[in-house]
Amino acid sequence: GNIFESLEKNLKIYLNGNGMIASFLKDEGFKIFTISDFADDLNKNNLKLAVEDSVHNAKQLEALSRKYSVEQFQLKLFQLCKNR
Repeated sequence: GNIFESLEKNLKIYLNGNGMIASFLKDEGFKIFTISDFADDLNKNNLKLAVEDSVHNAKQLEALSRKYSVEQFQLKLFQLCKNR
C-alpha cells in the first residue's frame, strides 16, 4: 500500500536494505534507498527524488502493473514471504 502510493507520488523510498520488499523492488528495477541513505540525505538536505530516478521508477511501476495481475502480484508476495 504505502510504498506503491509513494512510488506513484514520485517520493524517495527508504527501506531496510535486507528486507523482502526492498529485495523485490530492487529485483524489479526500482531505485530505492536504504535507511542509512536516509541519515546521509537528511544531513545533506537531499530528501527529494531526483528527476531521472522519478522517471525511472514511474516506468518501472508501469512495467510492474503490466507484468502482474492483482492475483499474480499477491501470489508473488506470498511466495517471497514464504521463502524468507
